[in-house]
Amino acid sequence: MKLIIRTIFLLTIYLSFNNSLKAQRQNNIWYFGNGAGLDFNTGKPVALKNGELFTEEGCATISDQSGKLLFYTNGVKIWDADHKVMNGNHPLSGDISTTQSVLIVPSPSEKNIYYIFTADEKAGSKGLSYSIVDMTKRAGKGGLIKGSKFLYGPISEKLTLTPHINGKDYWIIVHQWNSNTFASFLVTEKGVSKTPVLSKVGKKHTGYGSKVKSESIGQMKISPNGKILASVMCYIPNNPIEFFDFNNATGEITNQREIPTSGYAYGVEFSPDNSKLYVSFLKGAVGIIQYDLNSTNIFESGYILSKSTKTSVFGGIQLGPDNNIFIAKTGHSLDVITNPNAKQTNCGYRVGGINLGDRYCVYGLPSVVNINNAKSEAVAANDGVSIINNNGNESSRGALCSEYVELDAGHSGSVFLWSTGETTQIISARTMGSYTVKISDPENISSQSVNFMVNKGEPKVDLKGDTSLFCIKKYVLDAKHKGYQYKWSTGETKQKIEVNRSGKYSVTVTNGGCWDRDTVYVTFDSKPPKFKALTSFSPANNGFNNQFDYTVGDVFEFYLEVKTTKGKLVWKTTSSKEIWSGKDKKGEKVNKGSYNWKVRYKGICTFGETIEEEGTVRIF
Repeated sequence: MKLIIRTIFLLTIYLSFNNSLKAQRQNNIWYFGNGAGLDFNTGKPVALKNGELFTEEGCATISDQSGKLLFYTNGVKIWDADHKVMNGNHPLSGDISTTQSVLIVPSPSEKNIYYIFTADEKAGSKGLSYSIVDMTKRAGKGGLIKGSKFLYGPISEKLTLTPHINGKDYWIIVHQWNSNTFASFLVTEKGVSKTPVLSKVGKKHTGYGSKVKSESIGQMKISPNGKILASVMCYIPNNPIEFFDFNNATGEITNQREIPTSGYAYGVEFSPDNSKLYVSFLKGAVGIIQYDLNSTNIFESGYILSKSTKTSVFGGIQLGPDNNIFIAKTGHSLDVITNPNAKQTNCGYRVGGINLGDRYCVYGLPSVVNINNAKSEAVAANDGVSIINNNGNESSRGALCSEYVELDAGHSGSVFLWSTGETTQIISARTMGSYTVKISDPENISSQSVNFMVNKGEPKVDLKGDTSLFCIKKYVLDAKHKGYQYKWSTGETKQKIEVNRSGKYSVTVTNGGCWDRDTVYVTFDSKPPKFKALTSFSPANNGFNNQFDYTVGDVFEFYLEVKTTKGKLVWKTTSSKEIWSGKDKKGEKVNKGSYNWKVRYKGICTFGETIEEEGTVRIF
């Protein structure tokens, strides 16, 4: 028999009568810098001159679904729609000099409630905190109903968010200071989770010589599809850009990759189609670079869109509600990228594309929330929308244990367009995830959209993703779900197994008619990442490939030398942070041609072994 399930465990259904443009109007007003502002409600940004905000860096603004201003903040003060201070003598816990000082997040369940998350400056003691604004207070002007509550810290000056895969909740992501740990906090209808999802991956955010923790500076962003996270640490010369995989279902961050740089990277932003990464530099010869994330060699795809200037300094980068990318720089204008999905010069980089009049931009632009559009009202029980489980089993839980389920949009006689491209009232869903259908009357006079979230019934097996282990000889894999039936790829049938070899491991967990499987790769590795270096460079270049850039993992002993092809020593160093600029020991430029390099180092988890590598670099 077929079992029809309406919004029970497996299925989350939401209706949105607002088109996407209207929903995104919540980001249509910006206030930033020294009284600067932009209004996107006409489709094109128009400069505003009525803002009271002052900030050097982070800030945030929120409007209602019609684009009408609600309030804005620099992480310390909150101004209402009349540009009056809302929070009186109760300052927030951010700072006007924090890179990403503040975020405004709408409650997933209460339309008048907004969370304000703040980050303290330079890994300060206030860390990540949050406050709550209720827009029903003060005759609809809004009021602070919960002051700054400490949540986590100390953290770097990085604070970003992305919607949960369920289309309803939000992930708030920060990075712990003096650690390589990301922390992801979930905001749900129940409030803010107190226990974050922790991901130990990537570089350690700590002081590398600065006494004032300047290394904590720099933006962190997640791509529009919620799948990629990019992060930079400023004030570390030539520190690489890091980017990772982000799981917007679990909040976990994995698979660190690096892009070598020259200069002090500060801002990052993704193109709307997630294919390009834009990076700004606070110091150095380069101002703005575009990278193609689909390229087989992302570093080589780097294309300089703008060099640094003597008249202004580049700051943060932000994708706007019109799908243009806006670039903060000190002065009375913003640079704009009008076609950010396109490569290189086709991206439409416009210097001074937005004039701010007599108002002034410093280093920051508002943090923009990718609003979940599916948060309006639940579908009524008699609207005909349903999910049909075809496994032939009745279950009060409605477990999805079959090969597929049928999604029924109801509203017989209407016109249908599914996100899969199908145009029938009922479709078969064979994979977990989000399915959207646009339902129109036959004359297409009016329409609405329905979102189905199909999740698998228990057991849901999660082995916590692929794992690389350093200095560890054995590792325990845990399938959880105590009391269920287990079948591992090793032949074992218990809940936990111990492994000591690199390879692929999978487990199938069964509970009655439901089952699930997960597979992970476990890598046992006791050596640091391989020394990677440029094969050629030119000191005559202006800020790009103008020195012998290289990357190497964490090392505690290091020696690098460069010699002529005849064996004469040209340059050497014992610091992995020092870069050869193409000059000899006396500081004089060497001749063009080929040079031999040799590196020796001891890294963490090499058990005292010295790694030696050598190669050739060409100066042209």
